[in-house]
Amino acid sequence: GHRVREESGGWFVEPTVFTNVDPSSRLAREEVFGPVLAVTVFDAPEEAIRLANDTDYG
Repeated sequence: GHRVREESGGWFVEPTVFTNVDPSSRLAREEVFGPVLAVTVFDAPEEAIRLANDTDYG
């Protein structure tokens, strides 16, 4: 990714894709307000549903 401009004075991130995100990480479990995509791999549709529903926002 690119560096944040020093004069920005805030928390900014370039559009970013994170792969192999641990389902227990904050990135996977909390909402991110920004151009961020967290990719989690699963083996079966049922596992994907379980992972999606296993958050406070499920």
